[in-house]
Amino acid sequence: MSEKIKILAVDDEKFNLKLITSCLPKTTYEVIGFTNAVEALQAFKNEFFDIILLDIIMPGIDGFELRRLLRKISKNKPIIFLTAMIDDSKSTLLNEISWDPFTYYMKKSFSKKELQEKIEYVINIYLRQKQLSSNSSRMESELALAGDVQRILLPPWCMIDSYTVTSSLYLPQSQVSGDIYEFFQLEDEKYLLLIGDIAGHGISAALYMMAVQSFIKVTAHEKKLAPHEFLNEINKFFCNELEGASYMTCSVAIIDFSTNHIHMQSAGHPGLFVCSSATGEIINSENYEKGGIPTGWFSQTNYRLEDSIEFNFPDDALIVGVTDGLFDACNQDGISLDPSELAEIIGSLAGSADAVTFPHRLVNAIMQMGYEQLSDDICIVALEKRINNPNLFELLIPPQLNEVGKAAVTFSQKISDPKVAVKIELLLHEYLNNIILHGMERKDSKQHIWVSMEQSNDKILIRGVDRGKRCRQEAGEQIDTDEDDSSFQASSGRGLKIMRDITSGISRSSYCGMNETIFTLEA
Repeated sequence: MSEKIKILAVDDEKFNLKLITSCLPKTTYEVIGFTNAVEALQAFKNEFFDIILLDIIMPGIDGFELRRLLRKISKNKPIIFLTAMIDDSKSTLLNEISWDPFTYYMKKSFSKKELQEKIEYVINIYLRQKQLSSNSSRMESELALAGDVQRILLPPWCMIDSYTVTSSLYLPQSQVSGDIYEFFQLEDEKYLLLIGDIAGHGISAALYMMAVQSFIKVTAHEKKLAPHEFLNEINKFFCNELEGASYMTCSVAIIDFSTNHIHMQSAGHPGLFVCSSATGEIINSENYEKGGIPTGWFSQTNYRLEDSIEFNFPDDALIVGVTDGLFDACNQDGISLDPSELAEIIGSLAGSADAVTFPHRLVNAIMQMGYEQLSDDICIVALEKRINNPNLFELLIPPQLNEVGKAAVTFSQKISDPKVAVKIELLLHEYLNNIILHGMERKDSKQHIWVSMEQSNDKILIRGVDRGKRCRQEAGEQIDTDEDDSSFQASSGRGLKIMRDITSGISRSSYCGMNETIFTLEA
């Protein structure tokens, strides 16, 4: 607001404008008056005003119509109607005035004091609402920033190394979350997996999550700890450094892929689901529900070696960790998902979904089964042992256009037939350019695109997984090869046509924010 209160006054009677001006001292108020609604509207477009005083009955454009036009320019600028009209028994006048929450009125028989008090009252309300709106916008901005920081601290959604393939789905109920997970390589083929849930919601839980995440990174890299020892360190951190102000349920597991052995312990959190992809059997069906005391509850808590769980798993095992928000998912009857039913869903999915797509496909399946009411944060992590397959090549590609050419050449160099190699290079150029240019809403450096190529005697399957915009097809639907599709615009504008010409088939599916595209080529 300017130093003086600047008022736009509109009345077809010049005397009424003179009356308003006389009632409002020039030391405090600046009144710009118009007898013509069109001129007043033009002035409002070009100048700043703190408040508007309007007559209702005017020739041509009346006060109500002028308010409608003013609202196209400003939704919440305060308006005071000054009227000599008498309302009827149905309050028609009052109803017409008050449907707009930023409109007020007073009788034209006002006194100087009444007019000044009314203007000051209305402007004070407007300023308070404006401040509340500003505070709300600032809070939203801070929440968005906190969410961005959380995403930076979390591992990438997909990771590949010599021994493992890992992916995750992190679904905060709001912009931030108290869920937490980490996955570290400790030595050679030995890894540490932690998944947990910090008490509370919103910014406080997010801040604790960030502090704990930093502590875990340092502790895991500097110390070689068994799961129970790691939990003791986390418990000390909560009770000492965070002064017991919060707590966390979590599961910690040491996974050795050289011996296919898991050593884990839970602190009040669901354990890991370990499933055979071949049979769908949950290998640790007797202990994935075991818990314990959450870290941070009691400073004297001692997590012991004898409370740990150890077991072996086959090469084809799918290892899944979830936060307990998944068990709060309800159907329309208010019935929640229980651990045994989740185990059955995981087992039935394991044969058709690898670690790369599993977290997203799991949530998609749960929602398809009617558990659509998600009332808490959800985090799912899936990992599997990377088995050497000379016919399979896979790569994580950063979402950057300058990486497209290098990736396309890398894949084409795996093919001995020069004609097929050129097709693959062109196909990947079009596919990756399309995803990066048209699919990525956020150019997040962690939003890599996973691409694999598998060769058989007569066919080559190229599979891409991205977390860009949802494609138009439903899950599992084949793309109609006789119609154009904006899902594949590509940089050249000829994306889908080129891909059709190169391939013998294209299928594209979406699962809870993930897109999976499979191209089939004749070898």
